[in-house]
Amino acid sequence: MPTDRTLMSIDRRALLAGLGAASLASPALAEPAERWLAYERRLQDRARDAAGGRFDAGFEQALMGLTLSFRAEQGGEPLADDPELARAARGHAADMAARHFFGHETPDGFSPIDRAGLMVRRMMGVFGENLAYQTGPAGFVTPRNCFQGWENSPGHRANLLRADYTHVGHGVVRLKDTWYSAAVFGGKSAWLDEPLPLRTDGPRINAALINAHPNLPAYFVSEPESQPTGDAYPTPGLGPRLAPGAWRLRPLKPKGGRASSVLWGPIVIV
Repeated sequence: MPTDRTLMSIDRRALLAGLGAASLASPALAEPAERWLAYERRLQDRARDAAGGRFDAGFEQALMGLTLSFRAEQGGEPLADDPELARAARGHAADMAARHFFGHETPDGFSPIDRAGLMVRRMMGVFGENLAYQTGPAGFVTPRNCFQGWENSPGHRANLLRADYTHVGHGVVRLKDTWYSAAVFGGKSAWLDEPLPLRTDGPRINAALINAHPNLPAYFVSEPESQPTGDAYPTPGLGPRLAPGAWRLRPLKPKGGRASSVLWGPIVIV
């Protein structure tokens, strides 16, 4: 089953009217940090180590080529290969192989948007994921039949063709006669000059977002999987006084007129 996380829109004029004092506000409680730090370590380790199997770079490259061809045939724009998305894809593919499960949600409850928040440190926007699990002898399992499964499934096909996706990364792990394949899609609505460190604080968040492209006038912080509530923080301000724990950045990108999109940004540990 494919997944995606879309943007939300808000009335920017109403929001910006109250930003002057927002940096003094205190957001809701954070999620406990250790659970998120442990999952980030696992993903990083798995992205380096194929869990007793091996990463199949040729399979990954073939899926990329099939995706580009399919989008072109359907009149869509090409996707750029992104190393952070690919790292997230490899980390999850190897984690599934290591723990012998298959699904977008891990046995301990982490989702595709969690992986994107932990592994994608520069891109902000919208994210989605396609997965495949195949067994059989070499030559029977191919990139073509993996991709055809995605192409023929309405939800997976929608991810392959979604117009606001701009980047993709693939991860494929072969463990004996089983292949775990992941494609992680990203729509780059904004980006940072440098990857945002996982461990950070309010002032350093502000310093990173001031130099975002395009300019992002304000942002929310929220629990990692939640939609934002409460106050937004002005990017040029002092930064929020965040309680210790795990938070997600939700930057605001003006859409024109009174509307803004609320993007999905990185998860940070304070």
